[in-house]
Amino acid sequence: WSNPDTLEVWDLTLPCREFQRLRAIAWLNETPHRAAIDAALQTIAQREARAIDPYHATPHIDVVAVTTGEPDVAVCFIVDVLMYHSAQSGSDWAYHHIMWCEATFQGDQLVSDSAVARDPIYISESDYFEGDGYDRAEMVRRVRDAGPV
Repeated sequence: WSNPDTLEVWDLTLPCREFQRLRAIAWLNETPHRAAIDAALQTIAQREARAIDPYHATPHIDVVAVTTGEPDVAVCFIVDVLMYHSAQSGSDWAYHHIMWCEATFQGDQLVSDSAVARDPIYISESDYFEGDGYDRAEMVRRVRDAGPV
């Protein structure tokens, strides 16, 4: 929204998306199907993480939105996996994989799901450790605010 008198511009998109995210989490906390939905989201996240690295990947889930409409419920969420590689030469590096996902449920049954991977983010050893270091949560927030790919 723009104020023509002062030429100040306020970006209401970020607070709106954050409000939408918090509403989605509140809805998930209240639904009687929470356990089944949580389990399905974990299964999807694990599947996507194993596609990156079948042995060491530990995914994180960030719920973005929930759309309800009888009888379906769609959950949009981000799965991210940070893969750190230690090199014998001492030049370690990491890749941050971020996927935008959606799962559709009827009651407590998963009906369909999809995941779209963004290009992995390369992180050098110096970027990972120096200064404030690599901020995984900040990068996920940026992807969340930008929306689906």
